[in-house]
Amino acid sequence: MTENIVVVAEYTIKTYTVTFKDYDEAVLKTETVDHGSDATAPDNPTREGYDFTGWSISFDAVTENIVVVAEYTIKTYTVTFKDHDDTELKTEIVEHGFSATAPDNPTREGHDFTGWSESFDAITEDIVIYAEYEEITTNSLAATVYRVIIIVTSTSVVISGGILTFFHLKKF
Repeated sequence: MTENIVVVAEYTIKTYTVTFKDYDEAVLKTETVDHGSDATAPDNPTREGYDFTGWSISFDAVTENIVVVAEYTIKTYTVTFKDHDDTELKTEIVEHGFSATAPDNPTREGHDFTGWSESFDAITEDIVIYAEYEEITTNSLAATVYRVIIIVTSTSVVISGGILTFFHLKKF
């Protein structure tokens, strides 16, 4: 007697591990997916001073164990140096946490340059920095004397000879 035999093959689908890591190797998520299936990324990670730009490799149609790493670009900021009258002296793009480089010290008639309005080290935002000045003031006496004879009596002053220049500079 011959009977028909039905043979049924049973298969187990292969599974793979997809590991999502941050820039510092910290595991953000681990997921097991079936062969040919897509993994689901975790929420976009954050990193101070950086913008998240995506993942290092595709995690669609997975056919092997993979590690997917978050990628970032460093944030940049505009640092603008201005003079007392809002004239732009220099603009520089600076990466997060780095320092700007000041332009040459500006000049202003009747004033001494004393520095900048604020620090431009470790920049973390767009910033405008102003030149600061102090008004030049003097309170001194200057004289030029060449072969001059001065005779002072109780009632008069007699000057004879060369040149006498005498002036007083006052504070304004």
